[in-house]
Amino acid sequence: MLKPLHATLALCFCTSAMAAGPLVLEGPNGHVPATYADPNVALNFDLGNLDSLPVGDNAIADQVVREALAIWNNIATSTINLFQGGDMPVNVDYTNFVSYIPDPDNSAINNDQDGLNPIVYDDEGRIIDAFFGIGQGTGPDATVVGFAASSIIIGSSFFTEGFAVINGNSFLNIRDNQLKLIIAHEIGHFLGLDHSQADIDNRESFFESCPAAADDYPLMYPYACRLNDLTHP
Repeated sequence: MLKPLHATLALCFCTSAMAAGPLVLEGPNGHVPATYADPNVALNFDLGNLDSLPVGDNAIADQVVREALAIWNNIATSTINLFQGGDMPVNVDYTNFVSYIPDPDNSAINNDQDGLNPIVYDDEGRIIDAFFGIGQGTGPDATVVGFAASSIIIGSSFFTEGFAVINGNSFLNIRDNQLKLIIAHEIGHFLGLDHSQADIDNRESFFESCPAAADDYPLMYPYACRLNDLTHP
């Protein structure tokens, strides 16, 4: 999950020295960092829009996601290959999301072996509200810009499927390049990476700006502090 800090909603991807640790430890002995068995992972794009984009256009949202995937694909030492595997069968919104991603009311995971890895465009943040509470995704005081996870069978070393939810709340004032970095951050969680702390004093809060220089914040940092678009992998 990524949280905004004031109106500064961008991230960076830095060197492996700042990489995040594993989000899930499983396997037969409970100590294996979970991954995807097949490094070629197809993601299924939503049919809806993100209200934060200038015209709320689905094609623009899809292009921003493809650019976010390229951030991971273009890392020289990475074996992952993320690609668009087709659209979701429906526009996933707050009325039907429990058919494709976990149900926050009863922790049920639905259709986690249906061959779909949804990238959900939560146009107003109402799905995020369902998970984290009213006002966390919607309105001018929203605190969550996205979240993601993958499912795993206990004792297995590999994820079955995953999902990411991106907040399209227009109050967040997210620009295209910032949105790309936010999506890339959530894809990192999808792949099994936890948050990175890097060499920063971690004094961020909703009441003060990020104390370190923006370029010092890695992609998987829990707060969105980065001011500039990516210049290097």
